[in-house]
Amino acid sequence: MNQIVRAIAGMVMRAPWVVIGIVLLVTLGLGYFNSEQQQVTGNEGFSPDNEELTALERSGELFGSTDTVMQVIVESESGDVFSADAYRAATTLREAIQDSEAADRLAEQPGRDSVITWFAPVEQVAAAQGSDLLALDDEQLKDLYRQAYASLPDEQTGFVDPLVAEGGDIAEAEGGKALLLLFLDTADFGDDFAAITELQTTIVEAVDQAALPEDISADAFAFGLLFEEQDVAAEIARLFGIAALIILVVLMFVYSIRPRGDGSWLGAARRTVADVALTLGAIVIAITWTNGIGVLLGPDYLDVIGYFNPITQIIPILLIGLGVDYAIHLNSRYREEVSSGKGVGEGIRTALTTVGVALVLATVTTFVGFMTNLTNPLPALRDFGILASVGIVAAFLVLMTFVLAARFLLDRGAERRERLPRRSLASTQSKALPAAMSRTAVLAERIPFVTLGVTLLLAGLGAYGLTQLSTEFSFTDFIAEDEPILETYETLQSDFGGGFG
Repeated sequence: MNQIVRAIAGMVMRAPWVVIGIVLLVTLGLGYFNSEQQQVTGNEGFSPDNEELTALERSGELFGSTDTVMQVIVESESGDVFSADAYRAATTLREAIQDSEAADRLAEQPGRDSVITWFAPVEQVAAAQGSDLLALDDEQLKDLYRQAYASLPDEQTGFVDPLVAEGGDIAEAEGGKALLLLFLDTADFGDDFAAITELQTTIVEAVDQAALPEDISADAFAFGLLFEEQDVAAEIARLFGIAALIILVVLMFVYSIRPRGDGSWLGAARRTVADVALTLGAIVIAITWTNGIGVLLGPDYLDVIGYFNPITQIIPILLIGLGVDYAIHLNSRYREEVSSGKGVGEGIRTALTTVGVALVLATVTTFVGFMTNLTNPLPALRDFGILASVGIVAAFLVLMTFVLAARFLLDRGAERRERLPRRSLASTQSKALPAAMSRTAVLAERIPFVTLGVTLLLAGLGAYGLTQLSTEFSFTDFIAEDEPILETYETLQSDFGGGFG
């Protein structure tokens, strides 16, 4: 470890401009690949590699894919989806779907229509009798429905029954919610998730625009739409902005200094802003490296990982927090050395050979921790572990080289002009934190047995809680709680036992 750190220190001291130039050139090169970054929004990254899925994929290759099923939940405020108005709503929805831009993708097979409603039994009877169901009132329609349902063979009732929500009685034509099913031919789309989702979105728009009776509502659903509805990029940008703002405030506090006779308030402010800017700039560079390397490791080049997904997109936020730690440790130790009277070069060398060794070990342990995700059966989490490990190493290298080389150049000039504010650097606000934390040592000094007992008690409670820990995985954990599509999905789960498809 010492040899690695000493080698880095030697490069920074002997050729700071070369170090900065190399970092910037690498950043430009990897920045080019950032523009080729592709992001996926489906659920395929969350599917574990197992024999069942492998067999499913193989059967699809050999025998072709089945039709894609979409479901439309129809709900009546009056609690009756077997009324004349409900039938008109079902008819309107079917016509809207058949007249939409997705009409040529509706899959009709022998013995099965492309659009099926919960009124299918009575429509069969009406077609045989030549009756016009739209001319019937509520009671006439219900009577005819009961007769039609009673005449169905068992294999058909098994298909029709799930079209009415739990709690309803389809045999008596009673219920407040029902399903309309439609089948889409997407066999030739293959793995083009975006094309399938676009087709499903067309159906959603057609359903939303259908003119239904006032007390009837309809919501279309397909599983892929759960992920398409998410504006992941905007959410990641928002979280990144919040994290950056918080870190900015923290750094301004930690890096701020007070002039003590060898500098002005303006100079102290300039020094604080410079250190904050160097740290944040280094983090941006580390993120650029991580994303560029991620593209090179992706399917278009080395094919080690997949395309970026919603989980890997949070890595920049992760790097803000982890990368700042390196900068604070190094900067604080460097200021301590310089304020004690050491030269700029010696201060940087000492900071690197002391704190730097600890940071190397911290980087290695963090790297190993993230790389354990290689054993995870979910591809998205494996990719996250790889990219997070790359990001940690990138942040370490950039902060150990670029930041210190830039600080060396800035402070060396000030030192030569005898303007380096050594006494002011000793006034850094970060000293307030150790002072506050040192007060907690009173507990260990005055009541050691009580402190140890409380610690063991809390550890015991934690250990017991660990034995009660249960893990569950649900795709809905990755969906924002206020998304309308999530409410539709939950309705399918609770009222229709998960629905079809």
